[in-house]
Amino acid sequence: MKCCFRFSSIFLLFFFLAFCLQAENYPWLPKYDRNQSIGKRFSVPFPYQRVKMKTGSFGDWIRNLPLKPENARIRLYTGKLLDKQDLHAAVLDLDLPAGNYLRGPSIAPRLLSEYLFSIGRYWEIEFYYTEDRRIDFNLWRTGARPVLYGDHLRWNDTEKEDSSYDNFRRYLDYCLRSLSDGSLEFRFAKSPKLRDLQIGDIFLSGGYSGHAVMVVDMAKNTSTGEKIFLLAQGFTPTQEFHILKNTRDHILDPWYSLKDGEKLLTPECVFEAGDLMRVVEKN
Repeated sequence: MKCCFRFSSIFLLFFFLAFCLQAENYPWLPKYDRNQSIGKRFSVPFPYQRVKMKTGSFGDWIRNLPLKPENARIRLYTGKLLDKQDLHAAVLDLDLPAGNYLRGPSIAPRLLSEYLFSIGRYWEIEFYYTEDRRIDFNLWRTGARPVLYGDHLRWNDTEKEDSSYDNFRRYLDYCLRSLSDGSLEFRFAKSPKLRDLQIGDIFLSGGYSGHAVMVVDMAKNTSTGEKIFLLAQGFTPTQEFHILKNTRDHILDPWYSLKDGEKLLTPECVFEAGDLMRVVEKN
């Protein structure tokens, strides 16, 4: 009896710790429910199977991003609800920054930064004014703040050391508000071939001030190798990040399929094969 009680106690302790660690992966949430995530809400059509992701990887983190309740409406940066609500399959439960400054392409480096913060890799969180003028969170959290003097970037010690999530969000707001569209160029690289598509990649049309959609989940036909994927967009100006319906293929909807040489047709934008980009992680 003592052995059973001890086993039950250990099991409950591990379950509690797993829950806490899971919640910390999405620190903007007071409570995380894995059942209300991308990977749980959207089933994969036959004969596809979800692409396996390494536990704790960026792709795994994106696949498990939290969703708002079903039938949630899209909210704008102004706080108002979007009038047209017929093109999204779900709304992600993310922080919506105050003010109209979050551009579509910035969602990928923003989510990568959120992921790196959640696993404590502060030294890899970075944005750029220019290629040689880097704004990194590891320095920001010591209390230093960046100031531009002409072409020179300096850091002044003006704040207390703070590694909290609230301070990280202030860092993100500063970077995404202050840096130009062109500065995002230093966070992206042209992705390899379509066959190398990964969760976290984006299709970018019209440059860094243009429109972008992000791959947030993937599945594969193990017989043919064909991949299908879910897409999400945030739009410009800021709207809540939401998963798109596939209005051109009601059988596959909301999943998308794309072969080499084809254009990606989303409800509000057409992307070329060369529009595929990947956010650059620090080595």
